[in-house]
Amino acid sequence: MEGAAVAAPVNSRAGCVEAFTKIQRGVRL
Repeated sequence: MEGAAVAAPVNSRAGCVEAFTKIQRGVRL
């Protein structure tokens, strides 16, 4: 999922925030 967020951080800025929150929670899937 990180690759997708890094591939389009400009178009998926919200997705990046969600991914960051999930990583903090411990859900890196």
